[in-house]
Amino acid sequence: MKLKEIIKRAHKFSKPFRVTDGDKFRLKDIDPGETLGYGSEDKPRAKEALQTGVEALAEL
Repeated sequence: MKLKEIIKRAHKFSKPFRVTDGDKFRLKDIDPGETLGYGSEDKPRAKEALQTGVEALAEL
């Protein structure tokens, strides 16, 4: 997978976790268990995605 595609996917994945209104942001309002609907059956894919992300960061 090319670096630009990895960045595009990471951007899409991280969007729900962005803090857009810093003045009103309260960490206590965030659910630490949020998985965006991913379950334990997705764990192997998540490990692979993590490794790809680490490699992309190393390249950057």
